Amino acid sequence: MHHLRFLVLVAFFLAGRTAALAFNGHVATEGPLTVTIADIATVTAFDTPQSCTVTLANSAATPLAVTVTLSGLVDDCRAVGETTQRLTLPARGQSATTFRFACGPRTYAAHYPLHIRATFSSPTAPATTVTAHAIQIFQTDFSATLRTASATAELPLLTVPTSGAFALATLKTQRIAWSYFGQPPVFLPVGWTGSDATSAANFARAPVTRGGVTRATLQLHPPYRPRAGTVFAEYRLKLPATTPLRLAFFNAIRDSTPAEGASDGVTFRVWAGDQKLFERHTDSKTWLPGDADLSAFAGREILLRLESHPGPKNNTSCDSSYWGDPVITVGTPPPLLTTEAKAALLARARTLLSATAPLP
Repeated sequence: MHHLRFLVLVAFFLAGRTAALAFNGHVATEGPLTVTIADIATVTAFDTPQSCTVTLANSAATPLAVTVTLSGLVDDCRAVGETTQRLTLPARGQSATTFRFACGPRTYAAHYPLHIRATFSSPTAPATTVTAHAIQIFQTDFSATLRTASATAELPLLTVPTSGAFALATLKTQRIAWSYFGQPPVFLPVGWTGSDATSAANFARAPVTRGGVTRATLQLHPPYRPRAGTVFAEYRLKLPATTPLRLAFFNAIRDSTPAEGASDGVTFRVWAGDQKLFERHTDSKTWLPGDADLSAFAGREILLRLESHPGPKNNTSCDSSYWGDPVITVGTPPPLLTTEAKAALLARARTLLSATAPLP
């Protein structure tokens, strides 16, 4: 990430300055001017103005006119209000001022730099401009905000019947969750379909044909803008006490053109909450059957999560992935008829038809 690379450079810069000039980052001294940026509280909420207090001290025997500028905010952090202020510091005195900034929803949980530059004319050479440059590092942690967002986007509880089959592909009560690797999940509204404006994570429901067979399909593409991540389709289910309980499905990925290049495959996973029940990595363009055993959760409420992950290389190229005909089956299905049994059933049907009087 570019801001982490930047912080490495900042750390190196500060280390060198510390050795030479006792410079410790948030305090900068040039000539008679010392600039100090106060500690900034951890940012925990998106789009909420935060304060940054700057103290300027003048050691000269004459007043000092200073232009103070806030800059250097990166990613989705931005200034709120004015970014430049002009102050006159009294002789051998000091003054303080405050800037404000906010961090939008595309900000990562990380450490970020904030730059203050204070420019003045040198008292000994008025034609010379001098700048004191201080850098304060602040932290962001949005985990509580994201947990709240998750709770407010409460999924409806779906009751799976006590026998038969329960199809997921036509339901419109899913919640899509995506996350960049190493970051908390972002939850989209219940029933959402489309392409996410921030990450380009995608979800749709549509029939898909693979290898000549068409199935009702959940289509997912993991995040790829500006970097890779993973995506989930989530369903809140009340399972019956009946066993066996299984989720059956088929997996495949889309075709790609020579100009696009080939996908290195998608990792398909099934989760019940944080418990992984199934995993397979494939780049198959034809349907591969799969199933996950839900019997251990009979009679309980679970969060069923279908994950499409870009795989061990985190390469999201051409990773449109398909969950074909995902169905929860309850109880023991009837036995499959043998070829002989099918032939006997057909013969009996023909005998019954031939014995039936023709319609007038």
